[in-house]
Amino acid sequence: MKCNTLKHYITAFLEKNLSNMKKVRLVEQLQKIVLTETDISDDRCEELNSSLYFIMYMED
Repeated sequence: MKCNTLKHYITAFLEKNLSNMKKVRLVEQLQKIVLTETDISDDRCEELNSSLYFIMYMED
């Protein structure tokens, strides 16, 4: 199954960043996409992964 690593990163991020609600809400939206889309292409997975990194490193 594609995006398994991304799912792991999302879960880990949410566990460690509960105090930052802005980022949590954004990452939860990403998680919803990853969990509900079927047959996610590698390119789509890469886009979602890039979005996660952007959220992780954006200023609070």
